[in-house]
Amino acid sequence: MKKKLNILGLISSILIIIAMIMAIYGTPNQLIVMAVAVLIMIFGTSTLFLIQQNKLKPSTKWLNILAYFSLFIFLLSYYLYLVNFPMLGFIPFGIISLISGVLISLYLFYELLKKRISITKLSFIHHLILFIILLYIALPVNNQLTDKNYNPNIENPAYKENIGSLIYFDAGHNNFHILDGRLYSTRHLLEQDGYRVLSYNQKIQKDSLAKCKIFAIFNARNKDENDSLPTKSAFTQKEISDIVEWVENGGSLFLVADHMPYAWAINNLVSKFGFKYENGHAEHDVNKADYFFRSNNTLGDNAITNGRNSSENIDSILTFRGSAIKIPQDATSILNFDSTWINFNPDVAWKYKGIEPFSINGYSQGAYKKFGKGRVVVFGEAMMFTAQLGGGLSFAKIGMSSNNCPDNHKLLLNIIHWLDGLI
Repeated sequence: MKKKLNILGLISSILIIIAMIMAIYGTPNQLIVMAVAVLIMIFGTSTLFLIQQNKLKPSTKWLNILAYFSLFIFLLSYYLYLVNFPMLGFIPFGIISLISGVLISLYLFYELLKKRISITKLSFIHHLILFIILLYIALPVNNQLTDKNYNPNIENPAYKENIGSLIYFDAGHNNFHILDGRLYSTRHLLEQDGYRVLSYNQKIQKDSLAKCKIFAIFNARNKDENDSLPTKSAFTQKEISDIVEWVENGGSLFLVADHMPYAWAINNLVSKFGFKYENGHAEHDVNKADYFFRSNNTLGDNAITNGRNSSENIDSILTFRGSAIKIPQDATSILNFDSTWINFNPDVAWKYKGIEPFSINGYSQGAYKKFGKGRVVVFGEAMMFTAQLGGGLSFAKIGMSSNNCPDNHKLLLNIIHWLDGLI
């Protein structure tokens, strides 16, 4: 039995190490490997340990069983605490794992005093400690892993390969979305359309902007931002003035800012073009999926949603919450919030309790306008323009690669075509 216990304990740790390697290489399904490791430790290694302890001292059977359930609760709650899924945020996994961890620690200390387990010879306690350390290092899992297999067919590319206009994606302002991360598939899509796509990793300067046709900013934030008010600007006043001057002289700007704190991080910039973000979270008050349809006018009928021809027409768009935008009269809305949408403006991101929502009927989640000789497109949600794997699971596709979003990639291409002057 001791041999089996050691084998199962070793397998659990090896699986965690494999999951860590998967994370380094961005391999999907890391979460499944880690879940299997946790289950083996709970139902394999610790079960054998319980049986072993009951044989050694039958009189402590109920104490052993209580310790087993404490360990079960500890490992499961500790795992879920480190995974940190937002939808499970209302359950205090940290407190649960702390209490159960104290109980199992007291039990193991008692067994050590009674000399029923040894700290000098390989035993269950060594496997448990190693497993917890590895689990702590390996988690949390990247819940928004890029779908690197996303490869949509583009019937009519804007350009032949690698000869299209140059697009810079900002990566110099603590961006949550960058080309080497969550925008990996976004880059691949645009390159399939013939565009040259590069990461811009420095502070914004007019001379550098002059090299590109389109400058895209996704979820920039100030380096000192901590998800709570006050929200600091992601850009200096000099950077803002350089961007505005570049657009006035013919540049094309694509701005995307998600829910708090990303919205106000660029408000100083978008306000120069007449737009204003709400620094909060936009949600359906009826808990529906966040669809915008041409049939009910929540998806606008305009140059961008119509595209260059009928094959580029867009009928529906799925977003993933995000933020709301007040747009100027000379802008055209693409995504229109109706009376089913509300907005929360909390002091801390995702902390809604006690916050009174308000209607955002008439607000926009995406719009465009001309500015001087240039063009500006502004959106309040980023995931819709990415292809990701929820929880890092290969079968949980989110964004452009999801079957629920057949037109999202066409919207991205149409936006770029409009910014490029092809529409």
